Amino acid sequence: MFDGKAVLYVDNGNGTLIGQLSDGTLIFRATINPGVVDSDNHPAYTFELLNTAGRLGVMDAESAFTVISGGNINTLNLGFGNYLINSLTAVDSSGQPATVNSNNNFIGVGGNFFDAGDKLFMSFADPSGQAGQVTGMNLLVEGQGSVAYTLNWTVTAAIDAFGNTVTYSGSVSGVGNADVPFTIPLSNGALFFTNLEISAPTGSGDFRIAFSILSANNYFEDLSLPLNYTLTDADGDTVAGQFAVTLNTNAPPVLDLDANNSSGATGANYATTYTENGAGISIADVDVSITDVDSTNLTSATITLTNAQAGDVLAVGALPAGITASVVGNVVTLSGASSLANYQTAIRAVTFSSTSENPSTVARVVNVVVNDGSANSTTATTTINVIAVNDAPVLDLDANNSTASGANYATTYTENGAGIPIADVDVSITDVDSTNLTSATITLTNAQAGDVLAVGALPAGITASVVGNVVTLSG
Repeated sequence: MFDGKAVLYVDNGNGTLIGQLSDGTLIFRATINPGVVDSDNHPAYTFELLNTAGRLGVMDAESAFTVISGGNINTLNLGFGNYLINSLTAVDSSGQPATVNSNNNFIGVGGNFFDAGDKLFMSFADPSGQAGQVTGMNLLVEGQGSVAYTLNWTVTAAIDAFGNTVTYSGSVSGVGNADVPFTIPLSNGALFFTNLEISAPTGSGDFRIAFSILSANNYFEDLSLPLNYTLTDADGDTVAGQFAVTLNTNAPPVLDLDANNSSGATGANYATTYTENGAGISIADVDVSITDVDSTNLTSATITLTNAQAGDVLAVGALPAGITASVVGNVVTLSGASSLANYQTAIRAVTFSSTSENPSTVARVVNVVVNDGSANSTTATTTINVIAVNDAPVLDLDANNSTASGANYATTYTENGAGIPIADVDVSITDVDSTNLTSATITLTNAQAGDVLAVGALPAGITASVVGNVVTLSG
């Protein structure tokens, strides 16, 4: 099986066996060399994998499942072998989300049974996050009491040999609580299906379902290819034998930055918020999850800030033993063979912050990939929303402190003299996140008899109001 398509064997009769698809696409080639033999007189052989653009696997079947997560909650995740995950969700007759219930291997909606109008949705995926490839299902349906029921099913996403999506459907009816087997096959030219809906139509009695056998393509186990050969000499004498080729497959690790999607992000992604001048925030949620069906360790993780703005900083806190960090520009690389749990902790230790007092509010995008030494995970993405905080303007009435320290000013007025400015010639106003002001208020706090605050000529756009001992500049 190559990406869901059957691999055909073609014997060229010259010591070469070809594995190819029905359209002629070459997958592998095995060649024997009778001129070179081992100690048991078996000929030497070579095996070449000619196509690495897809996945080579086998059709497998499972008669049991394990509950990965859920049970009487909105999403029930079931594992079939180590190569297929079935995520089940449901709605009731009003279209509202309903719980998916698992009881003694039977599945119900909102309880132990389907009620009329209930719908169950199955979405299949493999451990790497790619769509699962189901090739058939045998199930049981059991009614409640002696009432007649009807079960409708629809394959809502199946893929044919041309990559097209096809759909098809069927139904099964029964009366009472006897177990009735039914099958969901491949149809309409489908090679496999990835999504299935089961529903109880209006007027149906209650029922529940159970899995008997589920068949699917398995890309997560080593492949054994026993290849037979027959050698014929010039006299017509023959000798037969077999050589076994084993293809070692490596399942990539699976990363989820927010396993329960509590941040509002879907899939393997995470969403969070950074506020200007705040402490650095982690690029992963507290429930970051890394799984790998054939490895307990990772060797590296790469965290990339894809759209860094001025002042942005990726930093790394304390790391578990065995993991080191390198920060180059906007890329953090974590390295070292260590457990999945340790890498979860290490990824949480990577933080984002900004030193800018006027940070861009463009949402930052951080991509995260982990590697088990042989394969990368799919990319998980953290979206960081940035909130800018308005910074107050800074006023200094005497910038060079020629008269007073700090932001202050000191001057002298002589009786009967002309009015004097309340600021030095080097008065300074700065604002890190604004080029304009809207007002200024000048207050004489301890006015004495005869004291006057007055305003001279003003720049265009600024007006003055003098009320008592307070001058307000506006505009």
